[in-house]
Amino acid sequence: MTRLYLARFAVVVLATLLGRVGGDDAVCKDLKKMDAECTTGYDVAELAVVEECQTYLCENVLGPTDAARCSDTEHYIAGSAYGCRILAWNDTVIPSVICKARPPPPAVCSTLTKHIETTTASIAPTCPPKFTPVTTNILTECSPYICTSLLTEWDIARGIANNTLIKGNGYQCQVTSWTGVDEVGITICTPHDDSGSSKLSDGTVLLIIFFSTLTAYCFLGVLVNLATGESGLDLIPNRMFWSSLPGLVYDGALFLACRKRRRYEIVESLDPDETLIHAE
Repeated sequence: MTRLYLARFAVVVLATLLGRVGGDDAVCKDLKKMDAECTTGYDVAELAVVEECQTYLCENVLGPTDAARCSDTEHYIAGSAYGCRILAWNDTVIPSVICKARPPPPAVCSTLTKHIETTTASIAPTCPPKFTPVTTNILTECSPYICTSLLTEWDIARGIANNTLIKGNGYQCQVTSWTGVDEVGITICTPHDDSGSSKLSDGTVLLIIFFSTLTAYCFLGVLVNLATGESGLDLIPNRMFWSSLPGLVYDGALFLACRKRRRYEIVESLDPDETLIHAE
C-alpha cells in the first residue's frame, strides 16, 4: 500500500513539473466542491479527473482542512493541510463531493419524452402517435438528461430494446439489462422521423412540375391544332418555333464565340440601316 501511495505521489509531482496539473485545463476549472450531492447540471467527478486536477483542487477549490469524495465512493481528496493527497476512503464521514459540470446534451435529447404505459405487462414498448421508442444508443447517450429531466428518482424506463432499461438517479442513473425482475411501465420516446418516407425533395417537386407542364402543353396544343384543321406534323404545338430552336441555339453560341474573339467589333461598327439593307 505504501508503494502505491509513493508511486501516485511521484506521478503527481512529475505531472506538476511538466505543467500537466497546473489548473489551466478547462476540465479542472469546471470542478466544484459541493455538500452531500451535486446540484443540477453537475455530476460527481471520477477518480481519474480528480487525480488529473489534484493540484488545482487543493489550490483553488478545497480549503486546507477540507476533504471531498470521488464518484467511485472508495477514494477522497484531502486538502493542503493533509498534504493534498488522494486517500482510500474508510468509514470516515465525508459529506462533501467533487462535482464536474455536465456537458450540454446532444440536440436529440431535448426532443425525448416519457410515456407512461397503461400496463406494465405489455410485450412491446409503446409510445404516443408520431413518437417511437428510442434506440439503445440514444438511451445511453442521453442518460444524464433522461435521469435529470424526465425520470423521478426511482423511475425505471425502457426504449425500443425490450431488454435494456434506464434507472433514475436513485439507482445512480444506470443503463442496464432487464432481468425480468423490475416492473417497467415507462417508455422513453422520440419524435418519429418520417421525412424520408413522405416528404419529396425539391428536385423531385421541380421534375414533377416540369413534366406535368410539358404534358399539358403538348396535349392542349394538339387539341387546339385539331380544332383548327391541322394534321400530320402540323399538330405539334408551335412547330415552326421548335424546328428553328436548334438553329437559334447555334447562332447564339456562334455569337458568343465570335464576341470572345473580338470579331463582333466588326458587326458593332456597321450602321444598323446598312445592315438591314444588306439583309434585304
